[in-house]
Amino acid sequence: MAVIGRSRAIASLKKLRLRGFPAWLAWSMVHLMLLVDFRGRLSVYLNWSWAWFTYARGARLITSSQTVDQAGEQVKQSP
Repeated sequence: MAVIGRSRAIASLKKLRLRGFPAWLAWSMVHLMLLVDFRGRLSVYLNWSWAWFTYARGARLITSSQTVDQAGEQVKQSP
């Protein structure tokens, strides 16, 4: 299973092959069911719903103004 984009995915499960919205729906249900507790499932579902209806992309972006070296130490940046 792999998500390709908004409401798009592909899934290959033995002889069953899905694509598009049905594969995306299957992926989201499997992902939600693998979460540990009800509170986590509900939280993720609400966040996904909000992002889907508002076309929000902020949750998918990872940004940082800090620089880290190979040892994991923060590097001072000169302005």
